[in-house]
Amino acid sequence: MLFLATFNSVRFLLYLKEMEFQERLCRMADTRNTYQYALDVMMEKGYKIFFIPDPREEFDGDYWAIKDRRDFIASDPLRLLGLISIWEEFGDTWYTQPKRPLQSSAYIMDRALPDTIEDFEQMSQTDFEAFISDYQILFEALGKDYLLHPTMTRQAMFDILKLFYKSDE
Repeated sequence: MLFLATFNSVRFLLYLKEMEFQERLCRMADTRNTYQYALDVMMEKGYKIFFIPDPREEFDGDYWAIKDRRDFIASDPLRLLGLISIWEEFGDTWYTQPKRPLQSSAYIMDRALPDTIEDFEQMSQTDFEAFISDYQILFEALGKDYLLHPTMTRQAMFDILKLFYKSDE
C-alpha cells in the first residue's frame, strides 16, 4: 500500500512538472480546498447554509442552502453551488421549462468517445471545424502537442482522439 501511495505521489509530481510549462491562468479542481469558497459564495448570495449529519456511518451528511422558501440539498458545497446555479439559470420550473434546448451528457460523451469515423462523417463542416477548435483548447490545457488544424481530415481527427483516449487508459 505504501508503494502505491509513493508511486501515485511521484506520478502526481511528474504531472505537476508537466503542467508547469503551460502558462495557464487558472486551474481549479473539485477538491476539499474549494469548499470554503463555495460556501462563501452561497452565503454572500444570502443563503442560510446548514450541515445535517447522516446517521449512517458510511455517509457524512448533506449540506442545505435555504433562501426565500427554496431548499437546495447536496452532499458537498460544490454540488450545492451547482444546484443553485442551475436554479438561478432556469428558475423554479427548471425541470419542465428550460430557457433553451438542453444538450445531454450523452452529447459530451459522444464527442469524447466517437465509436467510428462515421460519427465524424455525420457532422457538417462547420460543426467539425468547431469540434477541432474545441479539442485544440483541451489539448493546449493538457499540454498535448497534437497538431490540429481546420483543414485536417475526419479520419486524422478520429485517429488523434483514439490515440489520446487510449493513452489515458
